[in-house]
Amino acid sequence: MPRKSVQVQAEQTATAVPRTIQIIRSEDTSAINVQEFCARNKIGESSYFYLKAIGHAPKSTRVGRRVIIFPQDEAAWRQSIQDNPLPTSLRRAAEAITKREAA
Repeated sequence: MPRKSVQVQAEQTATAVPRTIQIIRSEDTSAINVQEFCARNKIGESSYFYLKAIGHAPKSTRVGRRVIIFPQDEAAWRQSIQDNPLPTSLRRAAEAITKREAA
């Protein structure tokens, strides 16, 4: 007899737990990794790590072993390089991107 009551209890518990998980995603939260950031902004990965070392890189977030950059952080970085110019070697690439987006 106790065996049936345990089985009934397990069935009731299983039906109480929702079976589907809904994931809500928004388009404005699509993050990019460092390689995609470098390709989008026409800079090399070594330049990104140089910028990070001198404190001029965009804010990045570590998720596990991945490093991701959110679009709002990339936009803030672009605004900051207009206010605080980059080293000469990177300034030309940044100016070209700004002109391309303005057009």
